[in-house]
Amino acid sequence: MRGDFAQLPSINFANFSTNKSLKDGLERFGDEWKARKSVEEMRLAYVAFTRAKQGLFCSTSHFRNGENAVAPSRLYQLCAQYLPSIKGGTVLSDTQIPEGKNPLKENPITGNWPDTDSKYEKRAIAIRESAKLVLAAEPFSDQQILELSKESEIISDLSSLINELRNKSEVTKVLLPARLSVSTLLHLKQDPQQLALKLRRPMPNHIDKFARRGTEFHLWLEDYFKHTSLISLDEVFNIGMASHSDDAPMQELQKAWLASEWANQIPIGVEVGFETIVADTVIRGRIDAVYEKSPGEFEVVGSSL
Repeated sequence: MRGDFAQLPSINFANFSTNKSLKDGLERFGDEWKARKSVEEMRLAYVAFTRAKQGLFCSTSHFRNGENAVAPSRLYQLCAQYLPSIKGGTVLSDTQIPEGKNPLKENPITGNWPDTDSKYEKRAIAIRESAKLVLAAEPFSDQQILELSKESEIISDLSSLINELRNKSEVTKVLLPARLSVSTLLHLKQDPQQLALKLRRPMPNHIDKFARRGTEFHLWLEDYFKHTSLISLDEVFNIGMASHSDDAPMQELQKAWLASEWANQIPIGVEVGFETIVADTVIRGRIDAVYEKSPGEFEVVGSSL
């Protein structure tokens, strides 16, 4: 049922003929799953690090469900190691491993819920009563506000706070990556602020139907020429699992290609990489296809940067 089942560790018991080989195979299988778990933990950590908008909280515990204490994960140890070098990073709590077994195993926590005598329930009742008073309150008239402003300095204090917030600014510098794609250059020209937000907090991009159809067409050409380098793995993953065999525009593209002069020609090169320098800027890309029209004469079709 999982889409990534082919990447998961597997074991075939038919390959074991003795108890010793079975034991060794099970140990290797367990080590593979530990390595897979580490990869998944890093993947989820990457999502947490890049999606955090204001703050990131990292925590661990000395005990899990077992009786004995366990060491924190390698990922948490890396976070704790580099925390002092991160601006604004703070250690909220750091306790030593307690002696003995898991306290939740020896003395499990029990209680009744809801507890009407708890401070939280009392606080909730007070908030509900305050909300009722707010709903029943009438707004002040201009004359009442004027009289209150004369008797207190509340308005002055509020004005000072508002002005302070207006004058407060925090500028975050976002550096451009060393390598820019064509789409990134277009965003830089059209909307630099939006590009800075995307670089500062990356989010998955929406793939429209035209980009998806182009990827489908490249896959079809790959099968037509039996050439595996017409499309990258990233494009294959982006296309998703849906089938587009009933896509009328796609079928029209295929018919137009088969009717063109290119259908009967064999390219001498596909996805040919190139690199050049323009005004101290290195430009890299790939040529879709290269055809030899005659000895010493070539025709270049399409390119991407």
